[in-house]
Order: sequence, then structure tokens, then C-alpha cells
Amino acid sequence: MIIPLDQEHTRAWISLYKKFYAQFPWNINTGIEQIRNLTTEAKNTESWIFIDEKKVTAIGTLTADDDRHNGTVQNFAFSPKDIDNASKLLKHLLTRAKIWKLETVTTTTWENVGSIQKLLTDAGFHFKNQMALMHLNPANIKIPDKEQYFTIRSLADGLSIDAFVESNHIAFAEDSSRPLEKIELERWIDSIPGFHADMQLAAIIDEKIVGTVMSEIEEIKKEDSISRHAWIYGFGVVPEARRRGIATHLLRELSCRFSVYGVSDIWALTDFEGPIRLFYEAVGFTYQTNWIEFAHDFDLSLN
Repeated sequence: MIIPLDQEHTRAWISLYKKFYAQFPWNINTGIEQIRNLTTEAKNTESWIFIDEKKVTAIGTLTADDDRHNGTVQNFAFSPKDIDNASKLLKHLLTRAKIWKLETVTTTTWENVGSIQKLLTDAGFHFKNQMALMHLNPANIKIPDKEQYFTIRSLADGLSIDAFVESNHIAFAEDSSRPLEKIELERWIDSIPGFHADMQLAAIIDEKIVGTVMSEIEEIKKEDSISRHAWIYGFGVVPEARRRGIATHLLRELSCRFSVYGVSDIWALTDFEGPIRLFYEAVGFTYQTNWIEFAHDFDLSLN
């Protein structure tokens, strides 16, 4: 039986999710408050569960963008012995996407979760893209060997969000999928608990922002202990300032600030191949696995 997620089943949802992703220490932490938000506050979002013999055996969320053109399947997890139920729930999410008249639905998974990849392909998803997951212990970052000739400031210092975003767009002008949008940054500042203004850094030369790096800190709760890790993104330097040590100094400053929050691990997603991954490896990151994106396209003319 497939039903919408409700308050009664939130703890069962969390338990299944954590068991399914237990082998992935970098996976986003999911707690009771986040799940309650899925049932009460989330916009353009539906969360569903498959119940078999009074047990929650599969879970998943469908989220549409504000224009309801494209959607995302998230939080997809299931009991290993209940593959058939998971398949039915995934098809249900796609049926809901068709009812919403979405054009495309995407979802992502880790490379070594073979069971999910087979379910996705069987349901009509196709491979779209892959990125490399990189890991760094803050203590292992390699110290820059180039002199710092610029200043580093954060959004907490009163930096202009417009200037921050403009620099980011220049840095990623060659890749339209990467630039930060102002509305996103403002939303993150207002709504994400782990998004601290003093951890969003910019390198400045002559009052001009030439490089940016952003981060989000997450708490991982395990029984009686709490650890913290961080994700970094929005990491870019404008073309005329590259290869001068700016990116390395930004990362070094960020890692120093992480120590205040007790961050033990830094994670980043980057191109599977290319100069960005080479940079991460040069400063001390190690490769972990691949983050694979799948897409399902709908022919709306058949609706």
C-alpha cells in the first residue's frame, strides 16, 4: 500500500533512510525535524511511503521546481529484501510527475548503489551526468606556497551579495550549469541552519571580488555523539586571477574557520574529469566515489 508520508510514520521513515545509507558517512543527515517539514511545510513536494504488513519498506519524495516544469526524486530508499515494493513506489512517483505535467524528473545516487541504478533504468531513467566525490581532513590541507597579496572577507563582513554573485558568474561563465543565483544565496542565508555567513568567503583585490567559496556545515548524530562535516561549493576564481594561489588560500582560510565549528571532514562534488578535480587533489583531497545523475523525460504530447 502506498500512502502519503504522515506524522505517524516519520520515525519509521528516518530509520529506513539511515539504514539504507549507513555505509555513506558523507550522506546528508536526516532528522525528525527535516522529515516533519516534508509533511507540513514543503512547497511543491510530495513524500510517499510503501507499507507492507504494517512496516514501511520504501520511501521517496517528489519535488517540483517553482515553475513546475522539472522535478527531482529525493530520499529514495528501501529495505534490501523489498525491491518489488521499491519499484512500485518509484513508478508511483513518476505517475505523480505525469499528473503534475512535469517535463523531466532527475535523481542522483552513489555509484556503488547498484540496486538503485537498476531500478532507475528499469523505470525509464537514463544516465545524465556524473561527478566525483572528494574528501579532505582539514588538518591535511597543503599550505599554499604563494604569497597572499589579496584580502579575504565573508558575507558576515557586509560583502555585497550582488558583487559576490557577479564574481561567481564570471568565474563560471564557461559552464552555465554552475553559476550561483542571487535568490538561491538569499534563501540559503535565511533558511539553512548550517549556512553561516562567516563561512561564505571572497578574495578581494582593489575592492573587487576575484574568487569565491561557499560552504554548509552539517551535524551527524550517532547515539551519544555529534560530529560535524562540511560541504564546499561555489568555488571559483575569475579568469584573469587564476593560477596565482587564490583558490588555495581561500580553502586554507575556510578550513581554519571550520575548526571553530568542530568540523572533522570536508566534502566536495566536482567534475569527474578536468582541472577542478586536479586542483582538489593537489591541495589534499582524496577521491571517494561517483555521484551519478539520472533523468526521466516525459512526452507531454501523449498526456
